[in-house]
Amino acid sequence: MPKRSKDEKPLFGYNSRLLALSNQLDRLKDDQEAKRMALMDYLQESTHKFQLEEHSSSNDESGDEGDEDHDTGKAGGDHANAYVLAQRHGLAQAFDDWLLKRTLRMAKPPLEFVPCANARPDDDWHCENAGKLTCGQCKLLSYCSKDCQRSHWRYHKPSCKDPIRASEWQPGWVRESRRPDFGMDGPRIWGNIPAMDTLNLAKNELAESATPPSNLAVAYIGSADFRNVLLTINNLPPTFSGTVTILLNAPPTPATERDPLAPRSINFVRTMLTLLLLSLISDEAQATEVATHFLASAFGQRQHLFAYQRAVKEVVDAVRVFTGESRWGLEHAEGADGGKEDETKEKEKEEEGGERSIEGEIQEREYPFFLGLGKDLTGRGNGKEGMKCLISEQTYSLLQAYLRSDLLSQNADNSYKQARFGPSEDDRHERLYCRLEPPHRRAYIVFRIFGHTYPINCAKGFDSPNMCLFSPEGEWLQDDLAYPLDEWNMEDVIAKGKAHGCPPADLFGCLYFYLSSQLRTFLSHLRNPDVTLSFKFFQRDPHVLAKEIREGKYEFLGIPGDIVFDRVDFGDVADREDSQYADIGDGRGMAGVLEDWGPLLNRNNPSATILGYSANWVSKQQKSQPSPVDMQAITLQLLSKGRLDSQKMHPDLIPVWFKYFVALYDNSPAFEEYLTRQGLDEAATKAGLKRKKKHTVVPHRIGGQIGDTPNSLPHFPTDESWYWKVQVCQALLSEQFVEFGIA
Repeated sequence: MPKRSKDEKPLFGYNSRLLALSNQLDRLKDDQEAKRMALMDYLQESTHKFQLEEHSSSNDESGDEGDEDHDTGKAGGDHANAYVLAQRHGLAQAFDDWLLKRTLRMAKPPLEFVPCANARPDDDWHCENAGKLTCGQCKLLSYCSKDCQRSHWRYHKPSCKDPIRASEWQPGWVRESRRPDFGMDGPRIWGNIPAMDTLNLAKNELAESATPPSNLAVAYIGSADFRNVLLTINNLPPTFSGTVTILLNAPPTPATERDPLAPRSINFVRTMLTLLLLSLISDEAQATEVATHFLASAFGQRQHLFAYQRAVKEVVDAVRVFTGESRWGLEHAEGADGGKEDETKEKEKEEEGGERSIEGEIQEREYPFFLGLGKDLTGRGNGKEGMKCLISEQTYSLLQAYLRSDLLSQNADNSYKQARFGPSEDDRHERLYCRLEPPHRRAYIVFRIFGHTYPINCAKGFDSPNMCLFSPEGEWLQDDLAYPLDEWNMEDVIAKGKAHGCPPADLFGCLYFYLSSQLRTFLSHLRNPDVTLSFKFFQRDPHVLAKEIREGKYEFLGIPGDIVFDRVDFGDVADREDSQYADIGDGRGMAGVLEDWGPLLNRNNPSATILGYSANWVSKQQKSQPSPVDMQAITLQLLSKGRLDSQKMHPDLIPVWFKYFVALYDNSPAFEEYLTRQGLDEAATKAGLKRKKKHTVVPHRIGGQIGDTPNSLPHFPTDESWYWKVQVCQALLSEQFVEFGIA
């Protein structure tokens, strides 16, 4: 370390303890562990001293209130100077880790059960007992005793008597005798297809062998969404020991719409940051708490926002470390002269009428970085297994913008309310409410107002925006009907909520306990020394990516040119290519996926599968939806099973019930015709594959079962299964899944 000049003004001269620490660190020279311990001793000592001083002056009315994060005042100033000192000695990471732990200790602790709802907002008091008795009217709040329920009634009465809960409630367009305005669907970051296990080993590899494979590779080439990854890893058998390589690719937007805020780009960032949050936060319960709200809440605790920003900082710092140590040698990377030379060649090629490269059309520059995962981030930048990423310049700029934006917190609340409660939104929401039981209508309204996934009576303090659901300027990025519930199997969600004492009517409270449980299970795999989860992130056209992998272009990311995958999930990329990707790439739709990714399927694994789904096929194929004649026949089925009430079959409510008819309509002949027109079976044969008539990974349709024939209808054996899968779920139910195995 270079010596400071004699004329340099001493930074810590006013604080003898800081000056002593500075001298101590200088004496320790290269002993980083001893330096770290000295820094921790100082931070703990100074924090304790400040807390004692703050406590002794708490009764002084003229004293300033201390900020709970101590970013201002004496403690904040001391810690800021300590951070400068830490940077000088290569201890910035240790300081950041300490500050994160300390900040999260001030957050609400994770819940293991639903607390009693009795609280007095006026004096910030709440009952700390478990809620055991549910309100008989709204069925949403729980109390530990009748006394607490009576005491809380004056606060609870307005919501309990909400007209939305009335059995005779009708949507506004019926009450006002007008045509409904359902508007247009917008983008979704929270998807509406329930998460699925992409491996499903029990029905595949383990159907023939009691021993699971020790090495597996899964490629998600159409989306970097986390939910399928979460269920897939959590369903690994308890005896699994080995490596799972997980490739996650977020296809870029078209060149004319380079938008880092597009849902697939945002989900790419959300998955990266979720993995980092689970690794940065050492306490398992707190890690899953922060990650739960990051994935499923529009607003969270202020301390959680600090953790989100810390995860973003890890990515930004990792990129800076990597690009500072070496330059990536591909043609569109930034280099001393290479970048300008490549631009010149590209321009000359265009002027000569040559074909413009696909890579240049999509992205100008990409940034690689490595980060370790697990108990800590000891793999920062050193290439250990964990997370190896290649992110676009636009995504890197977005992350930097999130770190420095002051507009997010200022504008997010207004933007969220405007999106959820704009003048044209009521009809859209009330179309959903018409299918819900009265208590669930109220649960959706509460989420619509506050945007938090948490038991309904524990919302206080959730007012900091989730950065990955808003733009850096605070603009809400989703459709007004996007809800995190739609990403999961509702029956599983309700069962987990009930196990923690959450009333089934409190839908988002149940989701909190379900997602927390899933994340804890995932974290146990992530931190298991016998299991290696190796993540590879890309933002590439999937057809180009397949070609580049085979060429060995990504060996520096740990992807050899001869890698093969046990599953390739293309999601709905074929749908999006039809409408958005006409100007890039050289292979389109499902047939293009089979051609490009078929050679990357593991031919030594009889269970290896390429899978995906289509929702847009319905708009391109005749007889894909029930006709009026079909609906007449299905109506009799619905009435006989009590799933339609003849007394409430108002003509203006047909848009509400149409989904019921779709659920009981066999659209498989139309889908077969659609696939025939696409030439899919011929493309499969050419790629050495065959389409599976009986699926082994995912059902043909949502609500179906593994092993069903293509013309099998979704299964609704009970009224409850019908309610959760049809009435509550926002999937269209006309979506069709396909699977291709080795011929």
